[in-house]
Order: sequence, then structure tokens, then C-alpha cells
Amino acid sequence: MNIFKSFSFKILLNYLFRGIFIIAPVFFTGYALYKLFLIIDSPIQDIFYYIFGYRIYGLGLVSTLLILIIAGFLGSTLIIDTFFKRFEKLLFKIPLVKEIYKPYVIFLARL
Repeated sequence: MNIFKSFSFKILLNYLFRGIFIIAPVFFTGYALYKLFLIIDSPIQDIFYYIFGYRIYGLGLVSTLLILIIAGFLGSTLIIDTFFKRFEKLLFKIPLVKEIYKPYVIFLARL
């Protein structure tokens, strides 16, 4: 049983960083979407209640989805696409960011 002969702290550290790089973007994206929902939900409910006199639960979720769809549409246009390409060139010049960001760009390109 030579299980411990192949054990290396370098491998363990590598797995630790891979786990962080996988979980951190998912966590921060979920947190950002949650905060966006909280920011949008209350004002939309108040405006709708002021105009129509009643509340529609779920209107904040629909509004958040609509904002994300509009942001996605604008992200697909020529102007914003050009801006992001220039921004990505700057990001890829930073060594650590390049190693983190590039796999996600490749993954999203396959979708």
C-alpha cells in the first residue's frame, strides 16, 4: 500500500486552487443576481402599487429577468462587443487574471 508515496502537497494545493476558481465565480454571480433582485424588486413593487393600487408578487423577478435579457442584447451589439474585446485584451495581459478568466471565456463560447 504505497498510497502515501504518490501524495504531494503540490497536488493538494493545485486541487485547492482549482476548487476556489470553480466555486468563486458561481458564488459571486449568484450573489450579484440576488443583490440585483433586491435592488429592483422594492421600487418596482412600489411604483406598480402607486399606479394600480395592488401588488403583483414576482414582478421583481420578471423585471430582473427583463433587465438581464436587455443587458444580454446590448452585450451582443457591435458597440459593447467591441468594448469587451478591448477590455479582454487588457485582462489577458495580467498573468493571474488570464489564467482564471480564459477558461470561462472558452466555456461560455461553447454554449
